[in-house]
Amino acid sequence: GFEAATLFDFISPPTAH
Repeated sequence: GFEAATLFDFISPPTAH
């Protein structure tokens, strides 16, 4: 989700990363 500052999103579904 919005916390996806890394290679993956561990809070919500994957972003455009």
